[in-house]
Amino acid sequence: MTEEKLVERVTALFADSDAAQRKMIRLYAETNDAIEASAIIDSGAEVLHMLQGGLRPEVLVLDSVLSDTTIFPLLRSIRQQQIEYEPHIIVTLMPSAAPQIEKILTLGAECTIFKPYSLPEYLIRCIKQQQAARG
Repeated sequence: MTEEKLVERVTALFADSDAAQRKMIRLYAETNDAIEASAIIDSGAEVLHMLQGGLRPEVLVLDSVLSDTTIFPLLRSIRQQQIEYEPHIIVTLMPSAAPQIEKILTLGAECTIFKPYSLPEYLIRCIKQQQAARG
């Protein structure tokens, strides 16, 4: 049995300003049963709008630099929202941003992953973390 078969399906919202990365995420989500991409977007404003509008993904996968903001104000805004659940937050970043990891985790992210990453490996790791946290 492959590792991918050991995980349940998880819903995720992806936010990344890189069009090629969004295309890769979309393709992967369309061809893999372990992940349901509830949204694949490029801005922090869209993330907040979707959460305020009632979208409830189990996992938020956010790039540290989006088309309209950086991760710090976005994480603060997510934390300040009055939403009835807390999604698991994963932040993707370039290795040069390593000094920011502690602050990212302090603001509510559960883990960070450096770019470039292998999407299947990355998603399996995130799904397993999310499932472990659910109990």
